[in-house]
Amino acid sequence: MGHPPNARENELKTEKQRAEYEKLMIRFPEGIHWLKMPDPHVDWAVSKKPATLISTDHHGIEDI
Repeated sequence: MGHPPNARENELKTEKQRAEYEKLMIRFPEGIHWLKMPDPHVDWAVSKKPATLISTDHHGIEDI
């Protein structure tokens, strides 16, 4: 199940990631709302890595 971003996750994001997020949020002038709903594929879809682990894939993309 997804969750709204929190301050700790935001601290871990790079400046580029924060800029991309802000660029996306401009498209939603009324804001966004979190819909809490079950995900039947949560075991497959959600990473098991600790939130503090930041890795870079072979394309140079940071995974937080």
